Amino acid sequence: MKSEKYVTQIPCEFKTEDGETHTLTALDIQKDISQRPLFKNWVPADKLNKLKDYLINLGFEVPLLALPEGEVFGVRKLLSPIWELHIRGFKDGSIESHVEVNREYFEHLTDLRVFVAYEAYQTYKPMFPKFYLQYAPTQKFVTSISENFEVEVPPPSTMTAWKPIVGGLAIVGLATVLAYFLTRPPKEKA
Repeated sequence: MKSEKYVTQIPCEFKTEDGETHTLTALDIQKDISQRPLFKNWVPADKLNKLKDYLINLGFEVPLLALPEGEVFGVRKLLSPIWELHIRGFKDGSIESHVEVNREYFEHLTDLRVFVAYEAYQTYKPMFPKFYLQYAPTQKFVTSISENFEVEVPPPSTMTAWKPIVGGLAIVGLATVLAYFLTRPPKEKA
């Protein structure tokens, strides 16, 4: 599989509703972008179920195994063989989204993820055309963006599919149990 980096844009110079101008450095963004969202999207809270249905109709799916973080819904969709987009909607209408390694690989369990600012909105824009972006550290809405920073997320150095390994281990386990039962001596009758 050809490794591909993921490229996204993150606001680095913007104003918030309180009139304050914010400037983020590359170091600011790099420090936080894989740990917590710097930006959140927003939709009216009473529209969250409608948004979830819309996303599912676009091919998103509810992950079978996911760590709940207090969300009303969480969905994911493959962007490429390596990357998948996760979108979570919360009861206040806030939307968190991140891109991480496809869950078909062990590398999904690493910290190789990036919280994104625009991807969720670009997905649901036909349903909610007004763009709401909140600067998470201040919880203030962004009113204008004058510059974005391009973030490149390198692919993992290895891509280890977990299903063949788990399947192989299951076969070995089953063969071991069968070998034990087929080779043990018969019980003596008393």
